[in-house]
Amino acid sequence: MFNESITNEISRILANFRPCFSRTNAFSWFVIVIFGLIVRFDHNGVTSFIRWFGLVPSHYTALLHFFRADSWSLGQLLEYWLHVILANCPLITVDDRLVAIIDATKVISEGFKTPGVKKLHQESDNSAKPEYMFGHEFGCIGLLIGGITKMFCIPAMMWLQQGEGIDMLTKSDVPLNIISLTVLKVEQLVKGLAGKSILLVVDAYYAVGTFLAPVGKIVDKNGRRSVHVITRARPSYTATMDLEPYCGRGRPRKYGKTVKLRDVFRTYSEQFQTAKLRLYGKLETISYFVMDLYWKPAQSKIRFVFVLGLGKLGKPLILMSTDLTLQPLDIITAYSYRFKIETLFNVLKNVIGAFDYHFWTSAWPKLQRTSKVQAELPKDPHSLMLIKQAYEAIEAFVNFSCIAVGILQIIALNFQQTVWQCFRGWLRTFSSEVPSEETVQSVVREEYIFRKFRRSLISQIITSKKRKNTSQTPALSA
Repeated sequence: MFNESITNEISRILANFRPCFSRTNAFSWFVIVIFGLIVRFDHNGVTSFIRWFGLVPSHYTALLHFFRADSWSLGQLLEYWLHVILANCPLITVDDRLVAIIDATKVISEGFKTPGVKKLHQESDNSAKPEYMFGHEFGCIGLLIGGITKMFCIPAMMWLQQGEGIDMLTKSDVPLNIISLTVLKVEQLVKGLAGKSILLVVDAYYAVGTFLAPVGKIVDKNGRRSVHVITRARPSYTATMDLEPYCGRGRPRKYGKTVKLRDVFRTYSEQFQTAKLRLYGKLETISYFVMDLYWKPAQSKIRFVFVLGLGKLGKPLILMSTDLTLQPLDIITAYSYRFKIETLFNVLKNVIGAFDYHFWTSAWPKLQRTSKVQAELPKDPHSLMLIKQAYEAIEAFVNFSCIAVGILQIIALNFQQTVWQCFRGWLRTFSSEVPSEETVQSVVREEYIFRKFRRSLISQIITSKKRKNTSQTPALSA
């Protein structure tokens, strides 16, 4: 029966987070927020939870306080979330390493009193997006789960990585930039995964020595390297070959012969090999060539894979791998998984409404849209505390949304037959036996509407906070 499988599964997953909360009431609000993100029909912030669950209106203030409470820690919560992922998800591996994907997304926020809002440049080629916008930039780490027929990028954590005053969220005395902050999050991920080896797939933004070098120093308890990186190199990069045996007079060379990466396609064109790979759901015929070269910014050898014929335009592509033992076809396949995080961002934005938060504080100086310089932050401790609490509330709301999406993905993979049996909608195109997050969401919504989960933990918590007479309407002021 439906009410004996999926609902109990959601309750069981949420019950794992009970040790993260020192107060029962805080845990109850956590359950309401996570389940509310799944079943609500609008994305109007915290008020949607009160409205769709029919809660007592005075609980709105209590719910706002929950996001700023000190009875729970987001770091501990995300650590438990990683344990849930490891225990419930079929993880995708490449060469016995978990595949993790890192990327960032920018969201519009027009709040004058919302901390961290700044003018951001939009690099997307989509003509519907403005070149510049005011908002936040979030970084995200996701783990690849699923199987051959269907893969998901389950979000492990998200964080504010660009905005005014972001430094106050960290405990570091030195201001952190995007790269150094991402390295800290990777270290946090490795710690939460109990030292498991990770294959990190990132875009060309992270193909810099300031990222590859410190990530390469992350080791497990046995001193072995925990993280290897696959990324895309810029054609303008140069690398060096191995040193030839020294003979002659003068000082020996420190580096070997310099290789311009863009010239490899022409210089070694006859040495390219042909192979067929299933990439992006289609069987592609590609040509590739491999070279292990020393790259100065990373202070180590890098495996460069030069690819032709990938994608519709067939533009030349240069991939980098810090693992010299990884086969070139595995590197190409692993990099093709990177688009899964773009699908995740779409679900977070349009299905869950992860970025429709409205947290603000009067202590934040009003956003100066016409000035290039943001007003200085207040100096008094109370105002700084209010700003930090607003920051933490924003990050908490976004990470709760990540947990909600992850629960939908877990159900889609582990209860696919039950979901399809209970699905009452219609799909014009049936693409996979594994349902999407939106399909699972519609099934859970139907169960909530028809009250098929009365004996579950979720039902007990919601019922305890519902208003007695739901027929009352708010009085209109004159």
